[in-house]
Amino acid sequence: MKIAVVDDIQLYRDRAKKCIIKYFRNEIINIDFYESGEAYLESEIEYDISFIDIEMKGMDGFETIKKARSRYPESVYMILTTHTEMCDRGYLVNAYRYINKEKMEELIVEALESAETLLERNKRIKVNIVGEGIREITLKDICYVEGASHNVIVHMKQGMKRCNTSMREFEKELCDKWFFRCHKSFIVNLDEIERLENLIVYMKDGSDLDIAQRKLWEFKRVYLKRIYDCGNA
Repeated sequence: MKIAVVDDIQLYRDRAKKCIIKYFRNEIINIDFYESGEAYLESEIEYDISFIDIEMKGMDGFETIKKARSRYPESVYMILTTHTEMCDRGYLVNAYRYINKEKMEELIVEALESAETLLERNKRIKVNIVGEGIREITLKDICYVEGASHNVIVHMKQGMKRCNTSMREFEKELCDKWFFRCHKSFIVNLDEIERLENLIVYMKDGSDLDIAQRKLWEFKRVYLKRIYDCGNA
């Protein structure tokens, strides 16, 4: 996890650092600190999460986020401020959270919990693709996995990939995340579901997949939980 804190006041940089280290405890993270938006952008480093002050000398936080997002659209950007009345401008840069510096400890904890849920989607797994060998694919690009006669077809947003990997191996890799094996032949990405009707799940890519009757209750439970978790993300 790579995190940046951009604030021209040392006191708030130190407070943010304390909150972030306390949240992650013994996990390995990298935190960089910048006194200006210009210095942050000049680093040309892609961060998972950036906490950026609104009011700084030189480039303000809004302009900093706007420029950073044009380079690194998958990163998560959070606004730090003592002037909460300015937060209504955050929609202009699609800021993920607005953190009042006077309540930093409790708000940063919530923000990091939520951001981790979001950032999981960018994680990658290694698969053995027929004709290509071992490749990495991003989890958010997987729509669903389909069991075939002797291997597995991964249906992705960019097209299909046939893999020399068993459904059991994919289930072990994916189903502790936000994927669910709804049928012996299908593992679905819960984020790619359009709607659910009876024993059919309709996917955003236009596919319609069967749900095993015995798995329907559990499927509904994990699907609704995922909707709730992402709604708070």
